[in-house]
Amino acid sequence: MTQPTFSGPPETDDVDLAGEALAKSQDWELQCVVAARDVAFADFQTHEANREILETALTEFEAAFSAAGATRDLLASWAQCVSDRGYKFLSPEELRAAAWSAAPAEARTIVVVDADCRAATDFDTAWWALYSSAEAAFMLEHEELVLTVFESGRVVPEQLVGG
Repeated sequence: MTQPTFSGPPETDDVDLAGEALAKSQDWELQCVVAARDVAFADFQTHEANREILETALTEFEAAFSAAGATRDLLASWAQCVSDRGYKFLSPEELRAAAWSAAPAEARTIVVVDADCRAATDFDTAWWALYSSAEAAFMLEHEELVLTVFESGRVVPEQLVGG
């Protein structure tokens, strides 16, 4: 692998216009970023192309997990518990957002209701069991893609020492 060489940032003393000096400085910075990227990534183009595919698959996974019957049932159970205590939240995230914007005494009441309902519905244990199972299935289904993203994005030690 050829190591990039640069002469350093441009000197501005001999440049008449400040804008021209800035443009030269930005070009040099971009060259440095590209060179660092090429050293840091085993295969940047492969990494980026597959990373985008993986991000799309992960977004679809999250949507499918949220829409799954068992997930919806668990959230409904938690929401019913919260409702029985006088609050109308559809999810713990919605509850947390409300608690953050509430006055301190009300925020405390809201989070206590959340904690009580999580305990009453065994929410955390059930949620993580569902999520872990779905995530494992996702990883098995997308194993090759995940490995491609990992391998194309990892630093090869020889690249760091110029070997």
